[in-house]
Formats: sequence, C-alpha cells, structure tokens
Amino acid sequence: MNNFLKQILQRHTALLVLAIFVGILGIKVFLTMPRSLFPEVNYPRVVVEVNMGYTPLQNMEWGITSILEKELRSVPGVRLVKSTSSRGLSTIDIFLNEDQEITSAVQRVNAKIAEARALIPAAAQISVRPITAAAFPSAEYCFTSKTKSTRDLRKFVEYTVKPQILVIPGIYNVNVIGGDTPEYSVMLDPKKMAAHNITVTEISDRLKNSNNVDFLGPVQGSESEVLAFGGKFAKNTDDLSSIVVDSNLGKQVTLRDLSKIELRDAWKTQQLTLSGQECVALDIFYQTNINQQTTSRAIKASIANIIDENKGDYTFRSWDLNDFTDTATNAVLIDLLVGMVIIGLVTFIFLKNLRYSAFALIVMPLAATFTFLAMKGLHLTINLMTLGGLTAAIGLVVDNTVIILEMYHHRKSLHPELSSSDILLAVLKSVIKPMIFGTLTIAFVFTPIGYLSGVSGMFFEPMASVHGSSLIISIILAILVVPGLILLFGKARHQLKYQDTLAADSNRYEGYTRLLKCLLEKPKMFALVLLVAPLLGLVTLPWAKSGFLPEWDEGDLVIDFRAESPMNLKATIQKLKPLEDYLHTVPEVDFFIRKIGTALGEANKPPYLGEFVVKLKKDRKKDVFTLRDQLNSQIGNLVKGFEFDLFQILPDRLNDLSGNSKPIVLYLHGDDEEALQKAADDYKEALSGIKGLDSLRIEEPEKSMEFIYSIDERKSRLLELNPSDINNDARFALFSIDSSTIQMGPQSIPVRLRIQDDYQRNNLADLPIYTNKGGLEKLGTLGKVEQSLARVESTHLDGNPVQVLTAEIAGRDLGSVVNDIQTVLKKLANKDITAELAGEYQNQQRSFHELILAFLTGLGIIFVMSLFFSNSLRTSLALTICALIPPTVGLVGLVVMQIPLDVSSFSGLISVTGIAVANSFMALSAIEELNKTHDFRYSLIEGMRHRIRPILMTNLAAMAGFIPIAIGLANGDEILRPFSIAIIAGLFGAIYTTILVMPLCYSVLKKEKRPA
Repeated sequence: MNNFLKQILQRHTALLVLAIFVGILGIKVFLTMPRSLFPEVNYPRVVVEVNMGYTPLQNMEWGITSILEKELRSVPGVRLVKSTSSRGLSTIDIFLNEDQEITSAVQRVNAKIAEARALIPAAAQISVRPITAAAFPSAEYCFTSKTKSTRDLRKFVEYTVKPQILVIPGIYNVNVIGGDTPEYSVMLDPKKMAAHNITVTEISDRLKNSNNVDFLGPVQGSESEVLAFGGKFAKNTDDLSSIVVDSNLGKQVTLRDLSKIELRDAWKTQQLTLSGQECVALDIFYQTNINQQTTSRAIKASIANIIDENKGDYTFRSWDLNDFTDTATNAVLIDLLVGMVIIGLVTFIFLKNLRYSAFALIVMPLAATFTFLAMKGLHLTINLMTLGGLTAAIGLVVDNTVIILEMYHHRKSLHPELSSSDILLAVLKSVIKPMIFGTLTIAFVFTPIGYLSGVSGMFFEPMASVHGSSLIISIILAILVVPGLILLFGKARHQLKYQDTLAADSNRYEGYTRLLKCLLEKPKMFALVLLVAPLLGLVTLPWAKSGFLPEWDEGDLVIDFRAESPMNLKATIQKLKPLEDYLHTVPEVDFFIRKIGTALGEANKPPYLGEFVVKLKKDRKKDVFTLRDQLNSQIGNLVKGFEFDLFQILPDRLNDLSGNSKPIVLYLHGDDEEALQKAADDYKEALSGIKGLDSLRIEEPEKSMEFIYSIDERKSRLLELNPSDINNDARFALFSIDSSTIQMGPQSIPVRLRIQDDYQRNNLADLPIYTNKGGLEKLGTLGKVEQSLARVESTHLDGNPVQVLTAEIAGRDLGSVVNDIQTVLKKLANKDITAELAGEYQNQQRSFHELILAFLTGLGIIFVMSLFFSNSLRTSLALTICALIPPTVGLVGLVVMQIPLDVSSFSGLISVTGIAVANSFMALSAIEELNKTHDFRYSLIEGMRHRIRPILMTNLAAMAGFIPIAIGLANGDEILRPFSIAIIAGLFGAIYTTILVMPLCYSVLKKEKRPA
C-alpha cells in the first residue's frame, strides 16, 4: 500500500490531466444522454383487448372474456388476471411476476390466445400489447380554426400535420382525435325499394361489386407482360348515383332512382373543445430510451412551421409532460450547483482557506462528470431519479476530499518543516482504510433500496445505482486527484504561512473535551442514557403521516367525469356547459381541453364519459393542490348527475402503469352478483363520510335502458324472412349499413346506406321492414319490443365477478385514511361479501415491508463492515447499536416537519444509518492509532478531539448538499424533498451519535489495550 500511495504522489500531474480528460468526456456524454422525467418503467403487465362491435354484455362476458381468462391464467409467470367487459369490448389485464421478461411473456400470451381462438367468435378482433411508458400519450396538440370547418380541420391534422410528426426521430405513434369525418350518405326511399322489389342487402352487395377493381391476370406480348384489371372505382357523388342496382324488363334501376346521395359529416360519439371552441387533437407517443426533450422541441418547431405555411388559418395550444421534465430536471441541476456552492462555503468556514474550498468545488463537478460516464455504462438515462441520486450523493462525495484537505491542513500547520509529499503520504496512510470502509458502508447500506418491487423499485433502483457509483467515484478522486491539486496548487509562489485553525479554535473544542471527560467518569450510565434518549423518538411513530410516493405540482389538472346514467353526446355537452363557463373565470387557468367520449390513453369511450385537461399558468399564486380543492368544492354545485375525479397526469400515469386505477381501490368478492351490486352501494354510502376520501365511486356504471327485440318466428316465416334479414333491415332503418368506400387521395371515405329522414321513427316498433312478397311491414308486427334496465359493464378478478370501488385522497395522508376505511370495513364485514383493499395502499404496504427488510439488511451490512474494519465483535456491536439513532432522529424530524413517511423519506432514513458509521470509522482510526502509544482514556479523548472538526465538516457539508431540495428551491423538488429532509434530520443524529454516544459505547465494550 505504501508503494502504491508513493506512485500516486509521484504521478500526480498525469493523474490530474487524465481526470480532466475523463471529465470532458463525461460532459459530452451528459449532453448526449437520453432524457426523460422518470426512469423508463416497463411494468410486468400485458393487456389483451377484444373488440366486437356492439355485442351484448352477456355475450362478451361469458362467451369471450371468461374463455380467455381461463386460458390466460395458465400462462407461466402470471400472478393475476383482471378483466373488464362491456358492450362489444373486453379488456383483460395480465399481471406477471416481476422476474418475467416482457417480450417472452407477450409471445406466451399470443400462443394461448391462438389455442383459444376456435372457442370464441371469428369476428372478434384481438390485440395484445405490453404496458410501457410508450403505451400512453406524453403530449397533446389541439388545433382550432375560425375559417375552416371541423371536417377540414380534421383533414388538415390527419393528412398534413400527422405525417410530418411521424418522421421526427423518437416518435412511437401519433393519434388524431376529434373533429368530423366525411361519409357518403346514400339515403334510400323504402317505398321506391318496394316498388322495384329490391332489398337493402341486395343494394349493398351490388354497390360493393360495382365499386371495386379486381386483378384479371397478365396479358402476354412478344416481349412484354402487361397486368390487366377489371372494374372501376367511384370517385364522387355522380359516380355513386350512376351505379346500376337492378334491371327490370330492360329498364335499369340506378341508385339515383332510389335515393338521395350527400357528402356529409359522419355520426360521432365524441367531441373535443379547446377553451370552448371545437378542436382536433394530436396525441403524441414517445419511444423509450430517447432524449424526449430534443424530440419535444422538434415537434414544436415542426408544427409552428406548418401553421406559418398555412397563413394563419389554424392555431393550436398544447401540453407536454416534457415541459415539466425540463422544469424538474433543470431544478435538480440548479439544486446540485447551489448545493456545491454551499458546500464550498462550509469548507471555507472551517478551513479559512480559499484554495482548499476551491479544491472541494473542483472535485464535486468532476465527480458528477465521472458519474455520467458510469450512468452511460449502466444504461441509465438523465431523469429526476438519477439526478436525485447524484444530488443525494454530492454532499457525501465531497466528504472524502474534505477529510484529506483538513488533515493535510492540520498536519502542515504542526510540521511546516516537512515536504507536502511526505505529509500527504502520511495523511493518505492514515485515512485510506476508514475512508474506503466508511464510503463503501454508505453505498452498500443504500443498495438494498434498489431491490424494491413494483413502481417504487423501478424508480429507486436507478437512484441507488447512481448514488453508489458516485460514492465509489468519490474514493477514487480523493485518492488520485486531490493530492495532485494540493501538490500543484496548494501553495503560492512564496512560502505559505500555515495556521493551525484547530489550535486557534481550541476554546471552542475545549468545552467538548471537558464534556467527554465528564461523561467518561460514568460511561455505562451515560452511554445508556444517551443511547436510549433519542430512541425514545420512536414513540412519535403513531403521529407520523404515511403515503406511498410524494406529491408534486406538475402544472396541470385532469377532471375526469362520468354521468350517473348513460346519455347521448348532445345531452353531455349541455350538462357540462356550466363547468366550462366556470373554468373561464378561474384566473390560474391558462386553457382547458374538454373531451367527451375519449380520454388520455383511451381513444374510445361512451359519450357520457370523458375528461377536462386543465393547463395552469406558470406564474400563478395557487398551487395545484389548492386549485384541486377549490374545483372539487364547486363542481358538485355546477353540474348535477355526474361523478367527478380530479388528479394530475403523472400520478395517474403511474397508476395506469401499475394497473391501479386510483390511490384507493376496494374489491368486493361474492358469489351472488345481485348481492355484490347491493353491497357496493352499501359500502359506498358507509365510506362516503370519511374525511379525505375524495371522488369515491363504484367503477361499474349504473344500469342502462336498452331495447330487446324478439322475432316471432311464425310470422317471419310466413313472409319468408330470416331473422338476420329482419335485423339487417332494422339496422338500416334505425341507423345505417356500411357498404363501401371511396378513396380520395390518402383519405378513405365510407359509403353508408340510410333510410330517408321522412321515414325515420323514434319508436322501434314502427320501423319499416321490407318483405320478400312486396310491401313494407312495421317491425312491431313481426315480433315483440321490450324495454329494460341492463348492466353495461362487469369486472372479474381471476375469473370471479367483483365489484370495484375507487377513490382519490385529498387533504389527508394515505395511512390515516386507510385506518378509517379499515374501521368501516370491520363494521360491514359479513360472510357473503369479502372486501379486499388494494391500490396505492397495497403498493405502500408491500414497499414498506421491503423497506423494513432493506433497513435490517443495512444493519447487517453495518455489522459486517464494522467487523472487517475493527476485527472486534464488541466494537461491531457498539457501532451497529449506535446506527439506530440517526434514523430515529430523522423520523422525529419528519413528524415535526409534517412530512409523510413514504418510500422517498423511508429511503432517506435507511441511507443515513451508514453515514453515522462512516463517521465512527474515521474517529476510531484516530483512537486506535493513539492507543498504540498511549492509554485508552487519553487515546479516546484526544482521538475524538482531533476528529471532531472533520466530523462536523463532513456532516455539515453533506447537509448543505441537501438544503436546496429540502427548502424546495425550484419546482420539481417535491419528489426528493422527503428524502432530503429525512437525511438532514438524520445527520443531526449522526453527529450526536459520533461525538457522544459512540465514544461511550466504545469505551464500555472495548477491551483496553496497554500501550507498548
């Protein structure tokens, strides 16, 4: 080791130059690394969607969903299957064990579906997709126009804007929603059809055949081969009108003879408006592992150019999660720089030397650039959690540098006659063992946090990797680079006059020495008192708030709505008008997008479901949580007959990724579906009185009115009508029949057959039905029309029917709300209904159990590292016991600051346990060194006196690194603020432990060595 350290000192210039080159490379890597708000989260979940038009719920639930559930449950690695069935649509969520590779899982799911394909209707369209961040839109651009129709606006977005956005690097997909789409509406006269004895089915078939081109074959020439095609495509209304649909006694019957044909807007069930004006939205999906900020800027520039080229006919507004990414990541970088400056100031206050403070300031950004290289090697991206890991480590990174600078400064003042190289060699030999053991202990103690499961593990694993990498890099820089800085720049051209600042401040530390001597008079008693006193802080645990992940203000708000009973698009628009008018009056609102029949991540929904995406102004005075409460208190009075749910986009996105729709999810299990529905109403009523439980609702919509038409087989047979013919004629008379398409450039326009307006009926029984024997019959004469209430949606969990209640949390912490919920559940418990609490609470409980295990693992790591360091069971036991104090003090700090105990703050409490032990290693090394030539009591007192200043310096420097985030210096700090506050509070406990508790415990358990 001695020769190795000498080589470092001899080659200090080369090592410093090498470090600079590596740092420059790290800067280049940082500028080119992929950037996003959060780490790329690929949750072990696969979604199967089945679409089958408007198939009745019963057929979907038991004829398709149930069959697929049984097959998919047997896929290896599946832990849970959850399904939701509605009319014509089934969504099956397959939750996998976390050790499953997602691509292989998708292949196994597809294989099982292929096996079950013969058991379900052939018309069912099945899609399979893994759940990743790319499955949800990250930006939305809404276009409006005062001069163009909504049909032209849709065409502009679909065929002008979308193609140019799709070619931008980093784009995964683009969806166009809203506006109007064209259709050729062929409005047939049923009396004329009857007069010519032609049915709508025959007209549809002939229209398809006449509007078609088929391949005939090749025409062979002597040296050529020309392909031949037969038929023609209709290009406009005149072409459609001239199509011959019948020929009677030599007279041709065309569509013109039977109908009126118009190009008009198609029927729709969704509408989007931008602050009250109808709009068309472009939803942007980003690829994974890209620099989303670069892609976002390219999109904005491309759309701005397109708008400019169209002479102001179109305008747009947009929201983009990367705006918050920019704000949050820049905030963390600012926190990092401010933390470095504060650490440099702390160093100067203690050493009173600008050069040494400058050395500390140089090492910190150098460590950051080295860490970016490590992140590149670990395939990590620049995001809030990786930058948070670096920020969390920066105060600790400088500790090793500060220790070397302080000890060199102190020894040089005592021995000015020695050369700088000799002093540095002695310093490195003295500190290298405790420095390596202490730094590795801090890194290893934090490492188990990276093995959390679920979303919290996916978030904190990158943070733990960066945190550990930074600490290891700090050892390398302290040993290889700091000596070079001292030797090259540590003295001016004239000989520096060193001042022993420790001696100058002897009065300050003399008080500590007297206190330590007093405590050592009765070490056992005082050790017990000083050890137990802070541990009494555990009694504050019942007062600690609890949560899952911290809340943050991202500058937007989503108001999700659902009508209590189904209604059409026109009625939904009218009902929501008062809420739109109110949003116009809220000064903090920049703009809002009202969506009916669609939502983020769900392009197609019924016309009584939807959302408002409210974008807030940047310079507002109220935060998003205050505005959420304000809107929540007003909405119920403004709009009746609707259920509302308010949330931010990113927290809801995380819930979507994990499969939890809301923070609170309650599953009700039972065998009787009617009893389940009644129980859901009872539970909702009982839970509605809980304070802080917001937007409580039953996920299954209320029953909807529907008509059931039963054909009279006897009557239909007398008229030679098949049930399928009657249903087809009824669909034509009531709605329309898709018949063909007309291609106009890239746009495919459908052709639909409809009954003329004069013959439309509101009464289903009055619909005209054409008979093969000529004439028209009313639908009611051929069967029976009944009206009844019917379920429109059902949910299964592992194949068993369940009712689901969900809720948001507002104004209270998760733990206290859950306690109240569990009290209510106990009162409602019965043998027929089983209640299961899930959502964020379930994730929180799992994460907390894992964090407790991580904490115990950390204590085990501390004991093992202490044993390797001291080779003494007694010393290792003393250090491990003392390590309990900092997290306890940190817990008290969280309670005092009203910070919830969540995954972030709990991780901070675990991290701080290693810091106290690292301090103790440094103090023990001095004590053991003195004990070689002095008695134990003298060695203990003098060793602690020599180490108190570096201990205070390193801990205060570490605190300084966390101060910018803890005080919320910038927007976006909320995510890491609980972590920072837990560490700052815990560091006070670490100082207390190191300078008071540890010496006494060590003196009690250590066997005294006689000096040589």
